[in-house]
Amino acid sequence: MNPPPPPTPGAPGETLRAKVDWIKRELGMAPDLCCGRAIREANERLGFRSETPPDGLSLPAQADRILVELQSPPSPPPSPPY
Repeated sequence: MNPPPPPTPGAPGETLRAKVDWIKRELGMAPDLCCGRAIREANERLGFRSETPPDGLSLPAQADRILVELQSPPSPPPSPPY
C-alpha cells in the first residue's frame, strides 16, 4: 500500500496530527513520538532554530514550514570553478 500524499501546508482542514504523522514518516521518526517533540526534532534535523517556539512560530506554522522544506526539490550542486 502506498503512503498517503503529503499534506498541503496551510490548507484548511489539514490537521496538525496529519502533518506531523507525515513528517515523522518522511524523517523516519518513531510513530509514537508526540507532536511537539517530533516538530522540535524535525526543526533540528532541518537546521531551523530550536528555541521554543522557534522564530516565534506556532506548532502548526512550524509543521507547515517543515512540510515546505521536505517537499522542496533538492538544490543542485554548485558549479565547479573555472
